[in-house]
Amino acid sequence: MDVVNLVILGLCAGAMISLSAQGVVLVFRGSGVLNLAHAAIGSLGAFVYWELEVNHSLPFAVAVVGATAVAAVTGLVVYAVVIRPLHGASTLTKLVATLAVLVVIQSALQLKYGSDQFIVPNPLPDQNVSLGGLDVRGDKLILLAISIVVTVALVLVYRRTRFGLATTATAENARGAAALGMSPGFVGAANWCAGAGIAGFASAMMAPALQVQLASQVSLIVPVLAAALMGGMRSFGWTFAGGAVIGIAQALVGRYVDTPGWGDAVPLAIIIAVMVARSTGIPSRPQPRETRPRVGSGTIRPLLVVAPAAAVFVLLNWVLPVEYVDAVTLTLCVGLILLSSVVITGYAGQLSLSQFTLAGVGAVTAGLLVSELELPFLVALVAGTVLAFPIALLIGAPALRTRGINFAITTLGIASAFQGVLFLNSRYTGGDYVTVPVPAIFGWEMDNFLQPSRYATFALVLVVLASLMVANLRRSQTGRKLLAMRSNERAAAAMGIHVYGTKLYAFALSGSIAALGGILLIFRQTSLSYIAQFQPIQSINGVLYSVVGGVGYVVGPLTGSLGQPASIVPTIFHGQGDTFALWLSLVLGLGTIKLVQDAPDGLVGLIRQHLGRFVFRKRQPGTSALVARDEVPLRVAARALEIRDLDVRYGGVTAVSGFSCTVEPGTIHGIIGPNGAGKTSLVEAVTGYVTPARGTVRLGDLPLDGSSVHARARAGLGRTFQSLELFDDLTVGENLLLASGGHRVSALATDLVYPRKVAFSDAARAAIHEFGLERDLDRLPDELSYGRRRLVAIARSVAAGPSVLCLDEPAAGLSGVERGELSELLRRLARDWGIAIILIEHDVDLVMSVCDHITAIDFGRTIASGTPAEVRSDPLVLAAYLGAEQPTAPEGVEVPS
Repeated sequence: MDVVNLVILGLCAGAMISLSAQGVVLVFRGSGVLNLAHAAIGSLGAFVYWELEVNHSLPFAVAVVGATAVAAVTGLVVYAVVIRPLHGASTLTKLVATLAVLVVIQSALQLKYGSDQFIVPNPLPDQNVSLGGLDVRGDKLILLAISIVVTVALVLVYRRTRFGLATTATAENARGAAALGMSPGFVGAANWCAGAGIAGFASAMMAPALQVQLASQVSLIVPVLAAALMGGMRSFGWTFAGGAVIGIAQALVGRYVDTPGWGDAVPLAIIIAVMVARSTGIPSRPQPRETRPRVGSGTIRPLLVVAPAAAVFVLLNWVLPVEYVDAVTLTLCVGLILLSSVVITGYAGQLSLSQFTLAGVGAVTAGLLVSELELPFLVALVAGTVLAFPIALLIGAPALRTRGINFAITTLGIASAFQGVLFLNSRYTGGDYVTVPVPAIFGWEMDNFLQPSRYATFALVLVVLASLMVANLRRSQTGRKLLAMRSNERAAAAMGIHVYGTKLYAFALSGSIAALGGILLIFRQTSLSYIAQFQPIQSINGVLYSVVGGVGYVVGPLTGSLGQPASIVPTIFHGQGDTFALWLSLVLGLGTIKLVQDAPDGLVGLIRQHLGRFVFRKRQPGTSALVARDEVPLRVAARALEIRDLDVRYGGVTAVSGFSCTVEPGTIHGIIGPNGAGKTSLVEAVTGYVTPARGTVRLGDLPLDGSSVHARARAGLGRTFQSLELFDDLTVGENLLLASGGHRVSALATDLVYPRKVAFSDAARAAIHEFGLERDLDRLPDELSYGRRRLVAIARSVAAGPSVLCLDEPAAGLSGVERGELSELLRRLARDWGIAIILIEHDVDLVMSVCDHITAIDFGRTIASGTPAEVRSDPLVLAAYLGAEQPTAPEGVEVPS
């Protein structure tokens, strides 16, 4: 009976979580933005409710309406002022903008109300109601009923009304919806207003139970996001179910688990379970192009490294007073933690909200090694940094099955869970305050109180070394893989890059760098306390500091950390204390909003933009590694592609049915058919992006069934895409270099110390000559004409020396002259290189002129196969594709969408 009682109580508590989560879903459905400031807006509503009901003695209903209205107006303002100007910006930029809003609201509320808890009387009837022998408080049942009613109302509105349908249409295709007279701006504004209003309403209704306190209100963001995630950010019904599951699980864990903090880990466990269940690997559809923050080149100029480091060394040891030395030390430690964001966010493009948590894990590890095992400081420093790598691997393994907003939610859950389970739990940390000896290296003591310049110098050395490693990573083949994955995961996999493994490496490496900074930060004192140093809000502020400085540049985070509380800038202005720190956070949030709108590359990006021509050398043409034309003749490994009885289905729709063919080396096999015939689905299945329902694929003697995309690419199966999907963050030469280097696991370590220079492979050099790209190597893809970008896309695939090359509409958008040049290129690739080519193309004249064999498909089924002359004269082909009367779908076959 006790369990049943707990389930009912948990269900009632979870109902309020799900109610607030509906607001997250509304905002996402209406604008495609994950509002990480949702709980902060809700907390604003809670304080307004307290002001109206307690301070102004207004009726309960009026106070709730006032709280809801203020939150709704706040959401509308945030959309109009912050989100709407970011139309077309990357998902990462929009997420950072909502984080900035969170910091602004939280700082403003804390400046006014502090951290105090305000008691709110419960206006709802709290008498027990008997349900089958169980006594449940009436107010809990009322809250459950309200959540159910709101959920049902949202389902009906968004399924039955024109506004709801407009919201769905805008989310699917904003341009298409606008063409039908639906204003994306109005839809987005209305949903932000409604979503924020729900946040304020839910927080006001929960105020009597939680009381009005900023920390407790904002901490709801993790369970709220977990519930919304269970609803897929779209389903109101499943979101309600998600909140119920979280509430019940937290009630049961709180009752039966004695160790404190594990209730906070419940949302994380649910988030991870959802991530694993919904893991899809490589995206099955082309991802929209986004403008991301730029990254530096990673070029190391000794003078620009040695001179500033030497100047700081002199200042620390002979010039600066103690308070400024302390400020520099803090800046360096925090800058080292933020440097980890360059790897995971700048290079890999994944927004992590747990970098200070990873720093704390390293600090706790080193603290235990020193306090419990009495290991020397240097040993503990190295061990804590190294051990953080496998720990981050374990943490990131489920989180990195996904990407984008889901990854951000997961890492925020990690930060919240570790705060409760680890940092607030003295059983695991060794105590609330752990006493350790003064740090020393080979007998050279570095007491931050007695010899602060020594500790600061040691931190300076580590920051320089870590920065050099991150710069080396950018210039290496591993760094190019990270940027390729950030730019386009589908195309990266087609180049043989293990996308999941690469992301996992980036997260683990960032964890080690953060751990190194965390150890330095905590060992500034000999009495270690982890609670205040590694809170989730620190990770959020850390992201903002990194973005302000320039998250794509090695010196960006260090630049951003200059404004960290108690660091250099506050010390210069004599700003100390909690109040100054809150004002600083408020300015940080407002500055970040302005910066992501006007200069998303950060302060370092602005400096490079205005001073780059005076300080930084221009890129030099990279043609020195090329070979002369008379050295080019090259043939790939001759292997045929054999496809047998291939079926591809999407739910109940058959896109490809029973397709079979063999493409011999040195031949071109054309696949033609009308739109929706299943041509691209065929290529997706052959190259591994889609799992076929039936059939086999072989490359020579090698069966490819069940192989991943990157494994097929490494085996010699290349492809291009309809939408090009070039790596826009890399130059043309770097795009081609990705096809030239190997995939050595040892490079993951050696590239940090000595990035091996990768020369163009023979196939890449031949491709450069074949496609005439010598003068384009140091240009970015966006600097080229569309026709040239088409050639680069094909050349990149050819540069890997594939035995088989699948070309998906390579002539789309080309002029007549360019199509003629493409025809000649394809013939040479087949004849001279020995590549087996599958050509999918709507240009019938091109297909008929270059192909040795053609297969025509319609409604997913083969309707003709043979030489160009045979297919051209086939009646079914004439009817389906070349202009005669359109036939009906074969019996039993549905037209694919």
